[in-house]
Amino acid sequence: MPRTLHAKLSLLLPSLVLLLLVLPKPVWAQTTNPTKVEFTASADHSALLGDGRPVVEKYVLNVYQVGAQAPFHTIDLGKPTPDGANTIVSDFSATLPGWPLPGGTYESRVAALGPTGQSLSDVSNTFVFDSCPTPPTCTSFTIAPSSASPGAGAGSQVVTIAGVPAGCAGGVWTAAGNGFWITVLPVSGNGPGTATVSWTANTATSSRSGNATIAGNTFGVTQAGVPPPPTCTSFSITPTSVTPTAAAGTQLVTITGAPAGCAGGSWAASGNGSWLSVYPMSGTGPGGVTVSWTGNTSTSSRTGSATVAGHSFAVTQAGTAVPTCTSFSISPTSASSDAGAGSRVVTVTGAPSGCTGGTWTAAGNGSWITVSPANGTGSGSATVSWTANTSPSARLGYATIAGNSFPVNQTGVAPVACTSFTIAPTSASPGAPAGSQVVTLTGVPAGC
Repeated sequence: MPRTLHAKLSLLLPSLVLLLLVLPKPVWAQTTNPTKVEFTASADHSALLGDGRPVVEKYVLNVYQVGAQAPFHTIDLGKPTPDGANTIVSDFSATLPGWPLPGGTYESRVAALGPTGQSLSDVSNTFVFDSCPTPPTCTSFTIAPSSASPGAGAGSQVVTIAGVPAGCAGGVWTAAGNGFWITVLPVSGNGPGTATVSWTANTATSSRSGNATIAGNTFGVTQAGVPPPPTCTSFSITPTSVTPTAAAGTQLVTITGAPAGCAGGSWAASGNGSWLSVYPMSGTGPGGVTVSWTGNTSTSSRTGSATVAGHSFAVTQAGTAVPTCTSFSISPTSASSDAGAGSRVVTVTGAPSGCTGGTWTAAGNGSWITVSPANGTGSGSATVSWTANTSPSARLGYATIAGNSFPVNQTGVAPVACTSFTIAPTSASPGAPAGSQVVTLTGVPAGC
C-alpha cells in the first residue's frame, strides 16, 4: 500500500531558526530576507518500495503569496542528506528569479515527492524581502591561476574567472585555445565562473609553450617534453637458437636493449667463419639481424654458433637425407673363362650416389650358370658361378644381376692326342666284280 509522507518546515535565518511543527498552528513572527529552509526529513526518507525504487525521490519548496492556494514559484531542493537530528537545511536563494524578490509577503510549504504521490508540510512562518540594488554588470575579468607548467602527459586545469568590479554579475566573455594542442571549455560565458584548459600529451623530448585566451586574459601553458630514453647498457636476443633442415636458410634474430625503453648503445655480430653468416654485423640500440646458413650436403648433422650482441646463437643443422636407390649398375659386366668350373664376384652399385635401400634380384641361366644371393637391397655384391665345360666347343651364357645382363664366355675342353688307332670293319669278302669298302679309323684314347 502507498506510504504516508511527513515533513515539518521552518525558515533558517543567519541568526534565527523558526520551527514549524505539525501541531495547532501558532502565531509566528514574520522574517525578512531568508536564505535557507530548514525542515524535518520525511520518516520515509530512506525507505524503498517493493520494486526497489525510493519512497521519497526529492523535496520541493513551494512559495506562495500569503493566503494563496497555488504556489507562484516552485524550487527543486533535490534530496539532501539529513543531519543526526533528521533535519535538512537547504539554501534556496540562488534559485529564485530576480533574487531577491522585493515586495509582498510570502509563505511556503515543503513537499516530499515520490512514485506514489506527495505529502505537504505545514505552512511556514511568513517572510518578506527588502528591495536591494541590482548588482553592476562585470566590465572586465581576471583569472586564477594564470598559467600552468605540466609534465609531458595530457592534462587539464580549472581556471576561476572573477568579475570586476567586485560583486558584479553578467558581462559576456569568450575563451579559446591555441588551435593546436591547447583547448578551452566552455568557449563563452556570462559573469564570474570557471573554464577548463586542456592540453594533449607532448611526445617530443623538447618542451613547448602555448597560450589560451580566457575572458580577455592570457593563460600560458609551458609543457615539459618527454625525457630522453636511457642508453642501452646490455642486450638480449630472441630466439637464441634454431634447428633447421639441411637446406640453406635464414632466421631473423630480435635484439632487445636494457634497461627497458633504452636507445643507442653499440653491438656487433658475426658468423662462424664457415657456413654461418650474420647481417648486419654491427648496430646501435634495439633492432635485429639475419643469421644465414648454407645447405648441408653431408648426411651428418652439424652445429655452429653465431655471435649477436654479445650472445651466442646456436644453429644445429640436420644432415642431407640419404636417398633410396632407384637403379643399379654392376662391375665387372662380364666374365671369360676356360673350360674349368669357376666364379666371379660382381659389385652392385646403387644410384643416385650415396643412396641406400632399393631391392634387386639376380639369377643364372637355369643351366650351367648360377648367381648367389638371388636378391638384395642397396649397394652390395653377388657371385656368378659356372660349371666345367666338358665339350671341346666354347659356350656363351647369361646371368642377370640387379637388372643388368652379365655374359659368361667359356672355352671348350682341349682335344687329347691319339696314341693308337683301331679300324672297322677289319675285313671284306667281295664278289668277282671290282668294288670298294670304307674303313673307319678311330683314335685311342676316346675323343683324341
